[in-house]
Amino acid sequence: ASVEEVKQMEVNKRFQGAVLQALDLQLQQMADQISTTDTQLQSSTFAREKLGESLHVLNKKPKRITKDLQKATTQLQTVDEKNKTITNEKQGLTSQVNKLQNNKEELESEVKYLKESLAESKQEIHAAQQL
Repeated sequence: ASVEEVKQMEVNKRFQGAVLQALDLQLQQMADQISTTDTQLQSSTFAREKLGESLHVLNKKPKRITKDLQKATTQLQTVDEKNKTITNEKQGLTSQVNKLQNNKEELESEVKYLKESLAESKQEIHAAQQL
């Protein structure tokens, strides 16, 4: 490999390293988002359980509390929808994290190859200079 090719390999190696750092940061941010959605899901699930208990209690009371019963039922449906949305978001984030992790692994492999090629090229140049 020529000196220019070696220089280009060095540039490529640095660029790939920067891309890997950006991917690592993005992966960490997405992991944080997943953690946040897990917390939201736990909170929503707790709220749903409490609303379910309220609904059960209200079902035992006389008909005069039908309004409260309807309100609790509506709240329960809203919480169920929110839980479904949060779960879908989490699945989407998890999918994105998996894709990014695959991209990172591919880039790491490419960087390793570039490092090995660069080392070989430097050795060839050094050997040629010794002649």
